[in-house]
Amino acid sequence: MSENELIDLNQVRKVAYQDPEFTMEILNISMQEIPKITEEIRKALKIKDAEASKQAIHKIKPTFYTLGTIHYGDLAKKVQNHLSNGGELEVVIGEIEEIIAIEPVIIEEIREKLTILRGN
Repeated sequence: MSENELIDLNQVRKVAYQDPEFTMEILNISMQEIPKITEEIRKALKIKDAEASKQAIHKIKPTFYTLGTIHYGDLAKKVQNHLSNGGELEVVIGEIEEIIAIEPVIIEEIREKLTILRGN
């Protein structure tokens, strides 16, 4: 994994028990689910719904860890913990916006990883 890569393919392979097909399945599912979840986060943020934000962040956190994007997994964990403890949504808006903003970068990197794995 190079310094500017977000996804740790070795971590994904580890989660997939070194199975190449399962590795690609994890990447494909992540590519489908991340945009759906970030859209949930956007909607919750727009109406300033802390509970819905917390629930959506909770959904995306394990995906980040599965992909080896530890920084974003930890960021999601921080936001979730803050909101779970009754913290104000406004305090973590910057972190939530960072999570939303990384979506297209992660999706593009997943596409690149899938191309490599397919041997194209």
